[in-house]
Amino acid sequence: MRGEVNGPMPERFDTVSRWGAYTTHRDPVLGIFAGYEVPNAKDPEDRVWGNRTIDPRSGAALPDDQLKIGSQFFYPLHYSLNLHWMDLGYWIVGLAGLVMLAALVSGVVMHRKVFREFFTFRPKKATQRSTLDLHNMTGVLALPFHFFFAFTGMVIAALTILIANRLLPATLPAGWPQGLQNRGDVEQYIFWAGWALAMAHAFWRSAPVAQGRMNPAWREQCWAVAAMAAMAVVLNGITTGDHLFKTLGEGYWPVAGVDLSLLVTAVLGTLAARKLHRQAAAAAAAPARRVEAAHA
Repeated sequence: MRGEVNGPMPERFDTVSRWGAYTTHRDPVLGIFAGYEVPNAKDPEDRVWGNRTIDPRSGAALPDDQLKIGSQFFYPLHYSLNLHWMDLGYWIVGLAGLVMLAALVSGVVMHRKVFREFFTFRPKKATQRSTLDLHNMTGVLALPFHFFFAFTGMVIAALTILIANRLLPATLPAGWPQGLQNRGDVEQYIFWAGWALAMAHAFWRSAPVAQGRMNPAWREQCWAVAAMAAMAVVLNGITTGDHLFKTLGEGYWPVAGVDLSLLVTAVLGTLAARKLHRQAAAAAAAPARRVEAAHA
């Protein structure tokens, strides 16, 4: 900017030429910005811009990265993976989307009865037959969604960043290592750490698969999802005061909706974990029953 001014740089910029405010459904904050005229600028249209993040309920100023997980991390994660080196994230997501699209189209072409099976469900038939009908019907029903969502999120990592967002202080201590002094960056590192740990845990617990048995990591991670989803709801109420009873009573649906979704996730995770536990127990007991039958 110094080279764009005739003479010395001004110490202050006092004349506001334009200003505005914006918000998004992804973040519960208000962004405001202003453009200031530059005295003695070589180009009269040059402006110096400033912006602040505001809590719309109290008017208090917030750090620029606070409460912006939606627009600054989760949203771009879907199309860029937040990998910006040589646009690598865009290429990975694009390739994954192309491969999934090819798989979907080829599946529809090869599975010629796809539309007939959408309307075929025989609940009174044998359990295996009705289950297969239900599988085919729901698979066809989900096809449009699969076309649009070619790269899905990672539940445990998402819950990890939600919990971290509630536990990290608004301003990180000055003594933190270089690169970990920005709260938003720390949250992103925690997200990827959660994803890496979930993957490492799945590999670590995969030994039973070689014996034809289910990987216990499925069950264990379902329990983890249930616990973390419930924890995120509790932590949000403790750290912000916006507990579910309050947000429902006030009709504050952006927060209440997230909490309700997390509670549903916790219930589904619990049900899935219990069912997987019963299946594993039944599979473990089956060899013993066959041995008993052979000696009978």
